[in-house]
Amino acid sequence: MARLTPSRRRSPITDRRRTRSRLVAAGLLACALAACSSSGKGSSPSTTVPGSSSPPPTQGSAPAPPAILGRTFLSTSVTGFALPKSTRITLTFESNGQLSANAGCNTMTGRYHITGNRLVVDPLAITQMGCLPAHRQAADSWLAGVLGAQPDLTMSGSNMRLSDGKSTIDLSES
Repeated sequence: MARLTPSRRRSPITDRRRTRSRLVAAGLLACALAACSSSGKGSSPSTTVPGSSSPPPTQGSAPAPPAILGRTFLSTSVTGFALPKSTRITLTFESNGQLSANAGCNTMTGRYHITGNRLVVDPLAITQMGCLPAHRQAADSWLAGVLGAQPDLTMSGSNMRLSDGKSTIDLSES
């Protein structure tokens, strides 16, 4: 085995860079593995929808809520806020636990689950389109507020009602 001469020894800076690179690579690998493991059957939203015969979720598994999972609903009426003319709210409950919402301008997405009869939505990511007239963006803000307030959720067949105490949104499956 060859001995390193003083001119061939690694500097402390080089060692730190290699160590940092290895730590970054290990962190990225851990994140990738965590993403893969969370996209399996354990990533379904945990929920008990009123009127659903699904058993309550157990630790580590969350049964799919048959009443809303994979369904899209369009608003049929709204009270407590004046939507812009010819605007309909769209709510899509993806099978992977993501909610997609639109009030005529920007699209909002976030993870959701149902606790009791409340729709609980994680903080929403919202596109930032400049929509005219300006009250279209006001509708986005209002809808984000309703969803963030953990509204009551009621299902009746293909109809859904969300109510936060100030506003009520009636929706029907599209």
